[in-house]
Amino acid sequence: MYSRLIIFLNKNNIITEVQNRFREQKSTTTAIQSFIERIQEALDDGLQAIGIFFNLTKAYDVLNHKVLLDKLHSYGMRGNINSCYDMIRFISYLTDQKQFVDINQSSHINSKYISSCIMLKCKVLQGSALGPVLFLIHINDLPLNVEDGQSVLFADDITLLIIERDENFLQYKVNEVVKKLEYWFKKKNLTINIGKTVAMSYHTKQSKLLNRPKITCRNTDIAYKSDTKFLGIHITENLKWTTHMHILKLQLSKVYYIVKSVQGIVGWGTISFYHSKFESLVR
Repeated sequence: MYSRLIIFLNKNNIITEVQNRFREQKSTTTAIQSFIERIQEALDDGLQAIGIFFNLTKAYDVLNHKVLLDKLHSYGMRGNINSCYDMIRFISYLTDQKQFVDINQSSHINSKYISSCIMLKCKVLQGSALGPVLFLIHINDLPLNVEDGQSVLFADDITLLIIERDENFLQYKVNEVVKKLEYWFKKKNLTINIGKTVAMSYHTKQSKLLNRPKITCRNTDIAYKSDTKFLGIHITENLKWTTHMHILKLQLSKVYYIVKSVQGIVGWGTISFYHSKFESLVR
């Protein structure tokens, strides 16, 4: 089912271009590259750039099965496809999920509780092969609903970039983007984790914003950060790599220490190879 669904999505170019997960020649690298390039182009043109990194709460647990099936139907998985065995299995995979609670109390002999089963109308399994792909389909129309913001997607990592020249209009644009996104999240039954959602104001020394636009979502102000972790790298508001390189150096130093500690146990030929590599990287 997974392979056929991926082939169908790629063949028909269904997944949005700004999605970097489960697409050919797309990865975290392409997501990071496109995001940073857009910021650099904006700053080179004398524009202001605001990035908002959204964090979702239990994103995979709230996907409505009927909505997913309707969306797949709208994308063309209908007609003769519905009669094939794979499609029947796919519908069954979504609609026949059940859940129960099993409690074992080891401190009491034969003390066990099993609840009755309930049918799940929402949720896809994040650890399954199909789960993340179904989530991509669920959020596929996000860029169409937030035209004033440039989206960079990697599965449930949703990042928006808002670019404008005038500071006053930038505030208006930020308000409009967040308002539309709030409506879209509510319609999709997705919940923003405000505490883990952050914003960044990108700048050069000459273009630093004195009054950064206020970003309010769900009646709560989103905090600005000078640096944040984005798809495995640490990105800063001035687009310097100092923070990322410092953290990388600390991580490599730990590995270097472990390699030196086990050099008496593992063969010296293997150790000497990694020893020289880590030493050059840490320096």
